[in-house]
Amino acid sequence: MRTRPGIMSAAIVTAVALALTAVHGVSADKEILVSREDFSLSALVLAETASLKAAIAPVQADQLPVTPIVRRTFRLSDRVSAFLRIRQRITAPLPVKVTSRIVNTEGDVFVEDVRPMELSTTAGYADYELELPMFDFDRDEYTLVVGVAGGTTTAERAVQFRVE
Repeated sequence: MRTRPGIMSAAIVTAVALALTAVHGVSADKEILVSREDFSLSALVLAETASLKAAIAPVQADQLPVTPIVRRTFRLSDRVSAFLRIRQRITAPLPVKVTSRIVNTEGDVFVEDVRPMELSTTAGYADYELELPMFDFDRDEYTLVVGVAGGTTTAERAVQFRVE
């Protein structure tokens, strides 16, 4: 089977998806660095803010510091954050620009967040978190798009959700 550079074969993706579904009820493609890209992105996941960075145990490099949730319908009072891990391929520090945009079904922009980040050569990755300001939203459907640009690489992830 032929896939885009950086994406695991279908058998491995299926195994990862089944494991995530069994443990967390979440499935997502797993991207690995098999191409010449400067960096790679994890899946963009949503988490309840209370689950972010639980300080009970140190997080391993291959584990996310959040518990992803599958729920995509939220109330205005919910505290929800988006999480994305950026893994680097190169050995020198890499400055990247992370741009997040939340748009409704008509294309109106509700949130726009631009942050410069530097990928650490020590850890080999950087974590991006964005708290979603649910109380600012109207009752509607939204798409969160996170784009990352750095070196010669650009990549993007998106997730849809609804506010009731």
